[in-house]
This record gives sequence, C-alpha cells and structure tokens, in this order.
Amino acid sequence: MARPKKATKMAETESQAKESQEVLKDVPEEEEPASQESQGSETTKEIVDKVANLEVEESPKRGRGRPKKRAHPSGGDSPAKMKKSSSLSELPDMPKKRGRPKGRRSLLETVSRQESFAKPFTREQWPENGVLLAFGMGDAGQLGCGEDIMERKKPALVKELDEPILCAAAGGMHNVCIGDSGDVYTFGCNDEGALGRETKEEEEAFLPAKVAGVTDAIFCCAGDSHSAVLTNDGAVWIWGTFRDANGRMGATAGNTDDKEMSKAIIKEPAKLEISKKVVRIASGADHLILLDTEGNVWSMGCAESGQLGRISSHFCTKGGRRGLGKILKAEMIHLQKKYKRVYGEVEDIACGQFSSFLIMSSGAVLGFGLNNCYQIGFGDREIRFSPEVVPYKFEGNAVEVKQISSGMHHSVLLSKEGDVFTIGCGDYGRLGVGEKETLRESSVLRKVAIEKKIVSVGTGSCCSYALAEDGSAFAWGMGSNLQLTNGSEDDEWEPVQVAGKQIEGQKVVAISGGGQHAIIVIDKK
Repeated sequence: MARPKKATKMAETESQAKESQEVLKDVPEEEEPASQESQGSETTKEIVDKVANLEVEESPKRGRGRPKKRAHPSGGDSPAKMKKSSSLSELPDMPKKRGRPKGRRSLLETVSRQESFAKPFTREQWPENGVLLAFGMGDAGQLGCGEDIMERKKPALVKELDEPILCAAAGGMHNVCIGDSGDVYTFGCNDEGALGRETKEEEEAFLPAKVAGVTDAIFCCAGDSHSAVLTNDGAVWIWGTFRDANGRMGATAGNTDDKEMSKAIIKEPAKLEISKKVVRIASGADHLILLDTEGNVWSMGCAESGQLGRISSHFCTKGGRRGLGKILKAEMIHLQKKYKRVYGEVEDIACGQFSSFLIMSSGAVLGFGLNNCYQIGFGDREIRFSPEVVPYKFEGNAVEVKQISSGMHHSVLLSKEGDVFTIGCGDYGRLGVGEKETLRESSVLRKVAIEKKIVSVGTGSCCSYALAEDGSAFAWGMGSNLQLTNGSEDDEWEPVQVAGKQIEGQKVVAISGGGQHAIIVIDKK
C-alpha cells in the first residue's frame, strides 16, 4: 500500500512512526524489553507534549535502539532543547548561534547614528548683513585698519571689505574671514604664510585682501601660523605652517614626502587630501582637527602635547621613527566603540591652543591634549594622548555641553541650558568668577554669573567672551592688550559688557579672540 502524501514534514514523521509500530508488532512478546514503558524518558514526554501542542493527531512512540537523527521541521533545534511554545510561529527560524544577534540591532544603530551626525553649514546660519569689527593691539596689521592704526580700545570697522561677512576667525596675529560670495579674505602677520597670499611687506598686511584659488567657502579657522577654510562641497583648503617647541615643523596637504614637508611653508591655498567630506574644522595654536559627514574625527599638526589624539608619547615629537608624515598628514582618530554607543555621535569639535575637544550628541565631551592647569577638565594635570570622557559636573550634577572655546590654559563651556562655566588657569580673571588675586586655577567647573541667556562663547589667549540671545556681548580676563573694550588696560575678574559706538543697537553674532586682538561680526541693521 502506497504511503499517502502529506503537505508537511511533520506528517511524514507521523507516518514513519506508524510504520515503526507495525514492525514492532511482528516481534515476539518475549523479545520485548521487560519495561518498555519505562524506556520513555522525561525528554520523550516533552517531545510528545510539544507535538501535541502543534495539533498532531497521534504522537509517534520511540522505537528500539538509538533513533535516527532527523532535522526538526522548523530547521532549528529539537523541541526537547527549546522552551514550550504555543504555536509553530514561535519556533526559531534559524539555528541558535552564540553572541549578539545580527541584523535588526545593527540596522537600528545605523538609523540612530545617521540622525545624530553633524549637518553641514548653510548660508541661513550666517548674518544677512555681516560687518567685521576689530579691537586690541594691531602692530602686525591684525586690526585691518591701515598702517596708521596700531591699537583700538573699542571695536573699529575693518576696511576694504566690500561685501557682507559670513564668519571670521582670529589667529595668533592674523585673521581670516569669508564674504557672502564665498571669497576668502586675510590680513595681519604673514611671516610664515598664514595669509595664503603674497604681501608687499613680507611679514604683514594692514588691510584685507582676497585669497586666490579658494571659492564657495562657508567656514574658516586659524591658528598661530596656519589657516584653514571649509567649502560647501566638504573640501578643506589649508595654508601656512605648523610649529613645535623647537620652531617650524612644516606642513603638507598630503601630497609630499617627509623630506619635502619638513620646515615647509604652504604659501598658497592647497586642497587637503582626505577621503571624506568634512562638515567641521577647528584650529589650535599649531594643530587642526576635522569632523567628516560620517562622524569620524581627523587630526594633523603638532602632537607634542597629545592634542592630535592618535599619537602616543613615544612618537609625539616629530612623529618619532614614523616620520613627520605621521603627524603632519591628516589621519583618523579611532575612538573606542563604547564612546559612541554610550554618548552618541560627535556633534561638534573645538580646540584650545594645545588641546582638543569632541562634543557628543548627548552633551558629553571627550578631551585630549595639555591639561597642566586643568584646562581640559581632568583633575590630575596629566597630558591625555587619546580621547577620554571629561567628568564635567557642577554641584554634583553632570553638565551637558553645547559648545566649548578654549584659550591658552583655560576653557569656557556653554551648557545646553544656556549657562556658562569656566575651568583651568584663573590668572588675570579669565575664569570670570571674581576672587581677584586669590583664584590662581580651578580643577572644577566655576559658574559665571551672567543674567542673560547665553547662546555662544569665545576665548582669546588669556580672555573670555560670551554672546547673549539679545545680541549683547560680554568679556572678562586680561586687559593689557585692550581685548575687553573696557577703555583701559585693566583686567576684568567678572564679565563686563562689550561696548563701542559701532555696536550700539546692533546684534553681535560672533566673537573670536587672538593673541593680542579680537574680532567681532555684527548683523548690521
């Protein structure tokens, strides 16, 4: 008699069981084991229960000897190795594997990461009618007011700029700014190519002029002897050079060998060789860090204080035996996976003169570099050669950071709630919390008392700034270089309002401090 065909493998299993029973009937009674029923173990009972739950009319009995192995209908483990389930749909589709399941979790993580990546700058983020002002000391032309102006106690109009200014950055003794057209302008000290253009007087330019070769710019930053510009297509252009404690190290855009880049000066803009599109750039005194569209951070420049975040102490001096290319070429910082898993993606970046900061989407901060005055926020003064979570707390509560600006030995933090905190060296009042002549440094956050809601912060080497939501600005710290607009050379130990005829009734949208000067961008009405 032919075996009837069934729709499922379970039915085939039932037929095989029936045939096995018919064979057993032909075996003489005396050959049956004395306790055949006792041969059914607890495992067999569980199998019977499982099969019964799957609505099978008759459960097969176990035959004599070791049963032949058969794959379970679901393709997974046998029911004896599984928890009881009420339906076939609850059985696993694939054999169980060790480790974290793949697929669904990684997909969710990818979606989450994409949503928290930093977005590129847009024209709408900048003022409609930006005007650039400068104040402080200008003996190297960094005020942009001509050869006759060596200092300004109040913000003065920078000359020779015929278009609205989007943004600007103050370097050690020079400035970079971007016009509404996307053109780049520079002025100030040019002794090591920091202006990216030729000047009549080789070492200084007292008036702004256009930098050839760069168009469609959207953001800029500057260090002591270098400048960098970000364009709308995610490219980065650099010029100038990097220095260390022994003098000029050199610079490269990535297309030279160690011998060529040693002590080299990039006198005209060079496009940085990097495999990703960039959305943020930030300069320290002699290093540069970049954030790309995928949340990766890159660094280049001087590494002797750990500020690159990817070079150990053994190779921080000129790259050690690995050569200058290891530090002067842009390379990626490999963050520990747990940082992004716990604190989110890198949302913004910032640099002190000898340190670096990565601001995560959760408000946590990773810091690395020089910490000799607690300026990063670690309580042990030790250099950090790789990124670590900075334990920012105030009165026992964690501070979620929105922005950081850092000077030579102090840092200013803006929280997501609009509060301003400072940490590090307290000389000249740069922490802004009073305690004149007594507060030399602080290893914990100090809250700066400003009644208005603050939306942005900035620093010079030894001074600090804050911009309020209503367009007013505040300054504190060293006054000997006239960087506070207080009309004198006195230090200010608490915030004073930035004042001057040029900013009366105007909205200050950006402020940046250099070594001995500062610049302001207002949105002129």
